[in-house]
Amino acid sequence: MKKRNPSSNRMEVKSILNAFSAQDGVLLPLLEELPIGIFAKDWSGGKRFFFWNRKMEEIFNIKKEDVVGKTARKAFKNNKDVEYIDKIDSLIVRTGRMMEVPVQHIHLDGKRITIRMKKVPQIDKVTGNTFILGLVEDITSYKESEQKLLQSYREREELEAIISRSPVVLFLFRGSEGFPVEFVSGNVWRFGLESDLFMDGHASLVSLIGESNVALFHEQMKQFSEEVPEITFELYSESRHRWYEATLWPIKRMSFGEKLYQGIFSDITDKKRIDVELREAKKQAEEANAAKSRFLATVTHELRTPLNGILGMASLIKEGRLSPEDRENLGLLKYSAEGLMSLINDLLDFAKIEAKKLKLEWIPVNLKEIVQKNIKTLGSIAQEKQLTLRMEVHSDLDRTVLGDPVRMTQILNNLVGNALKFTFSGEVVVRAMPMDEAPPEVFALLKDQTKQFYDANCVPVYFCVEDTGIGIPKDKMQVIFEPFSQSSVSTSRQFGGTGLGLTICRTLVEKMGGSIWVDSELNKGSRFHYYLLLKQQKMAFGVQKELSSRDMELLAEKYMTSPLKILLAEDNPVNRLVAIKHVERLGWDIFTVENGKKALDAIKANEFDILLFDIKMPVLDGLEAIKVLKNDPSFKEKASLPVLAMTASTSEEEREQFADAGFDGIIPKPFKEKKLKSEILKAVYHRKL
Repeated sequence: MKKRNPSSNRMEVKSILNAFSAQDGVLLPLLEELPIGIFAKDWSGGKRFFFWNRKMEEIFNIKKEDVVGKTARKAFKNNKDVEYIDKIDSLIVRTGRMMEVPVQHIHLDGKRITIRMKKVPQIDKVTGNTFILGLVEDITSYKESEQKLLQSYREREELEAIISRSPVVLFLFRGSEGFPVEFVSGNVWRFGLESDLFMDGHASLVSLIGESNVALFHEQMKQFSEEVPEITFELYSESRHRWYEATLWPIKRMSFGEKLYQGIFSDITDKKRIDVELREAKKQAEEANAAKSRFLATVTHELRTPLNGILGMASLIKEGRLSPEDRENLGLLKYSAEGLMSLINDLLDFAKIEAKKLKLEWIPVNLKEIVQKNIKTLGSIAQEKQLTLRMEVHSDLDRTVLGDPVRMTQILNNLVGNALKFTFSGEVVVRAMPMDEAPPEVFALLKDQTKQFYDANCVPVYFCVEDTGIGIPKDKMQVIFEPFSQSSVSTSRQFGGTGLGLTICRTLVEKMGGSIWVDSELNKGSRFHYYLLLKQQKMAFGVQKELSSRDMELLAEKYMTSPLKILLAEDNPVNRLVAIKHVERLGWDIFTVENGKKALDAIKANEFDILLFDIKMPVLDGLEAIKVLKNDPSFKEKASLPVLAMTASTSEEEREQFADAGFDGIIPKPFKEKKLKSEILKAVYHRKL
C-alpha cells in the first residue's frame, strides 16, 4: 500500500480550506466567531478536521492547531467514544442524512461534559470530496439542571405522598378578612373538603374553621411577637362538628401587601373523644378504688372488733392464775390472733399504697428508743429460738428528731421479724448510725444520692439488719420487694406470710426520702440496708410539752389517791368488759354506755375527768357525739373535757379527721393497759396545763 506524504496531506487540507473559504468567503469569519461550536471534517481525505472555530476550542478545551489536520483518534486520545463517533460518521455519509448525536467528553484535566452534536454530510463542488459539517452545543449545565429538576419532581412526589398519608393539613393564608387561602396541601380531603375548592383564588380558611371561630383566630394571632413566634390552640367547628388543633406562624413573604401565615391543622376529634373516655375511665377507676378502700376499711374494722376482744380477754386471762397447760394454750391463741391482726394491717396498708393514700406524720421521736423498743418487743421470739438479738446504736442517735415513730417501728419490726423467722442459729444484729458514719461501701453505692445528706434541715440515718439465716438467691433479691412475692414457693409454704411486708417497707422508706436494698448469700445470711431522711426538730411556740415517763409516774401517783372518773362509750360488750377490767386494775372509776346519745346524757348528769368514745356506734357515733359536745351551747361547761377516740382504724387521714373534730388523742384497738394508761394521763395532763 502506498504511503501518503505528510506534506501532501497538508496541501490537501489547505486546498480544502481554500475551497471552503472561496465558496463561503463572507461566511467563514462569521462562523469563526459564532457562539456555537462548528467543525468540519474531510471524510474523503483521511477523515481529518480542517475547521475548528473558537467556540469548539472553549467547549473541548483543545486549541485549533491541536485538531486541524488530525483525525478524531489522534486529536481525542482520551475519548473512548471515538470508534462510536466514526461509525456514526460513516452512517451519515452513507445515508446522506443529518443526525443528532449526544456525546460525553472528558477534558484532559478530567472534567466531564455533555454535548449535543448535529452532523450533516456535504460535497465540495470544486474537488468533489465529501466532508462532514458539525454543530456542537455544550449542554452540561442544561443536563445538570434537568437532573436537579427531575430530582426535585421526585422529591416533591415523595413529599406529596408523605403529606397525603399525614393526618395534618398544611395551609398558606393571608391575615386579612376571611383568611384567604393561597395554598393547601393535597390531603385536605381528610377534612372532608375538596382541594379544588381552594384553587380558584377566592377560597377562605373560614370554610374549615367556621364563622364562629373567626374572632378566636384574630385573638390568637395578636399573640405573635419575637418572643412568641408560633402559637398552638384548639378550636371546635360548629358547622363541621369537629375539633381541630391549629399551629400557626407568620412568614416574611408578603402577598398583595398582606402578611402571610402558615398553618398546620389536625383533626383531634377522636383524640378529644378518647380523652373524655380516659377521664371517665379514670374517674370510674378512682371511684372503684375509693369503694375498695372503703370496703377494706369497713371489713378490717369489722374483723378487728372481735379480734380486739379476743386479744384483750387473752391478755387479762393470762395475768390470772393459770395452769402451765392453760397458759400455753392461751399463748397459742394470742399468737394466732396477733398473726391475723398483722395480716389485716398489711392488707390495709397495701390498699393505702395502691390508692396513694399512705401518709406520714412528723412528730418528735427518739431514734435510740425506737431501736430499743423493737429489740424489747421481739426479744422473746429470739429467746424462744435460742438466737442472739442485739443492737448497735451510735451515741449520736440518742436524740429527738422529727419522724413517724409508728412507721419507723413498722419497718424495723418487719425486717427484724423476718430475720428471726429465717434464722435458726447464730444472731440478728440491728445497727443504726448517722449517715456519715455508715460503712464506705454504702457511700460508694449511694454516690448519686449523697447531695441530699448535707441539707441543714435533714437528719440522714442509716440502718442495717443483719442475720445468719438461710439467705436469699441472687435472682430473687429484687423480686422480694414486689407485692405478694417471696424468695420461693417453698418459703411461702414453710414460713407463711403474704409477701407484702417488704413491699410496705420499701414504700415507707421511700416516703421518708430513703432507699432500701439487700445483699445476701445462700446459707450464710442476709443484710438489709436502708436509710431515712428525717427532719431536725425545731422548737416553736405553742408546741405541746412531751410527757416524760417521770411526769407520767407523778400523775399516776396523784390520781391513784384521787381516782379518775372515766366515761366509756362502746357498743361492743367484749371491748367494754376489757376496758372495764383494765381501768379497774389501774384503780380508776369507769362508767360505760352503749352509744353516743347515752354518753351525752351521762355527761349532762355526771362529772367526769375524761371521756373515751368509740368511733363506730349505733344511734350516735363518736364523731357525731363530740360534735354535739363541742358545739351545743347546753354543753358549754363540759366542752373542755378531754376526749379520746377508741378505734381500730388509725390511718393518717382518720387521725387528722379525729384531731379536726376535737379529739385529744387516740387509743388504738386492740389496746394494751400500758397504752391506755399513757394516753389517758397524757390527755388529762395537757388539759391541766
